[in-house]
Formats: sequence, structure tokens, C-alpha cells
Amino acid sequence: MVTIWGSCGYFCMGSVRGWSSPAIPSLNRTVDFELSPSDLQWISSFPLLGAVLGSLFIIKPMEYYGRKKALIGHYFVFVFGFLITALASFGKHKSMLYAGRFLMGFAAGSTIPVLRLSEIRGQLGSATISAMALGVWTTYLIGIFVDWHVLTWVFCCLPVLFLFGTMVMPESPSWLLSNNREQEARQSLQFLRGKGTNIEAEMKRIKEYQEMININDPASTTSVVKPLGISLGVMLFQQTTGINAIVFYADDIFQAVGMDEKYATIIVGAVQLVFTIASGFLARHSLVG
Repeated sequence: MVTIWGSCGYFCMGSVRGWSSPAIPSLNRTVDFELSPSDLQWISSFPLLGAVLGSLFIIKPMEYYGRKKALIGHYFVFVFGFLITALASFGKHKSMLYAGRFLMGFAAGSTIPVLRLSEIRGQLGSATISAMALGVWTTYLIGIFVDWHVLTWVFCCLPVLFLFGTMVMPESPSWLLSNNREQEARQSLQFLRGKGTNIEAEMKRIKEYQEMININDPASTTSVVKPLGISLGVMLFQQTTGINAIVFYADDIFQAVGMDEKYATIIVGAVQLVFTIASGFLARHSLVG
């Protein structure tokens, strides 16, 4: 349950990715302030710049304040991003769209991985990417019925709900141990694993890992090189397929080839969601914890 709730940040990330597909054509039809075709292209892609900076920025807050507080903070950025974008319908200036989309991307880039049980790590690990696919598909679906500003208001409200849910989640046991808060780490791990679960073996593994990092053992570096390289390679090949271009401009692509873009985008989002969920049942282990 904690993993599923923690994956809500990835749902918000999916909504950021999927927003431009229905929203940009809607902006083009209904906007009553100055926006050039170039502006629309930049507004669509601006979250990618924010995501790069967000992924770099989140490292220190996670280190000093813990995953829970960093996750709460990133939901605030999501809310402000969607809020500023939605308020552009009143402020009527393109700079608000630029700022809002940048903050959306910044929050998406700072989305934090969640805790997973090692026994079913593959299935729960896929919960994050499945939540992102669900966010894309939900954005496509709602975008059929409403204009861009209503769509943005809807997704401005969801991070608020996720924020309150995150407040009752426990802090990461690993982070608590790394900050010499063993009793709290035990309580957190016991909460995550259930009252009747013996957590001593897992606590021992976490301590050993923390000690290996603290003494700067070369093995602590070399042991992650292979899985890190594989993970980065998979992500690189995934991005170079052009999937982001399809997700961001699905409406325009299908309209250009003469298809009913609204229903075609829903089908694309649904297929992506189904096969993303299916991948979790095929994976035994995730590459990173």
C-alpha cells in the first residue's frame, strides 16, 4: 500500500507528460492572448528542461531532510506548476504558461523512488511506471471533454490529495539509520513490513550496507556499476525511440494522418498502460533498489 501511494508522484509525472497532447490543440483553438506556434512548441517541451534541473536539485533535500519531506515538497511544486498554468487563463500572458510548465517538469524530475518489498520487487517496482502510464492515459481521457484550463485545474487538485496521503507515510528506514536514528528506523520498517514480521535480518542488511558506504569500500562502488550501466542503457534506448514525441504530440500526429485523434490517443494510452502493468508480472527483480 505504501508503494502504491508513494507512486502517486509518478502519476503526476504522467499527467505532465500527457498534458500537452490535448492541451496544446485546445490552447491553439481557444486562447485569447498572444501565442505563436513557436511558443506552443516551447510550452510543450519546457518541462523537459525543468526535469533535468529537478533531478539534480532533489539530491540534497533527500540527503538532509529525508525522502518523506522531499516527497512532500515536490508535491507542492506540482501544485504551484499546475496552478500557475491554470491561472494563465485569467492572467492572459504566455510567461505564466512557461513558468507553470517549467515547474511541472521540475517536480516531475524530482519525483522520488519509493520503498519496495524485496520478495515482490519486480511487481511493485513496476507500480511507479504503471502509475506514470495511468497519468498519461487519464490526461488523454479527460482532455477529450474539457478545455486546457479545466484540464489543468483538475490536475492541480490531485497533487493536494497525494500530499496529504504522503504525510501519514513513514520515513525511509535507510535514511533514518544513516542519520543515527535506529529506533525510529525500526518503527518505520516494522510499519512497512507489518506487526507480525521479524525485521531483524533486514535491519542487519541495511546496517551492513550503510557501513559499507560509510567506510568508502571500493566494493560499494564497483557492485553498482553493472546494474547502473544496464539501467542507464535501457533508459537511453527507451528515450531514443522517440516515445516522448509521441506522448507529447499524440493529438497532432493522429490528426495529421487523418485519424480521429481523440480516440486514437486514448487507445495509445490504454495500450501503454496495459503492457506496463503486464511487465510487472514478468519481472522477478528490479535492477535497483
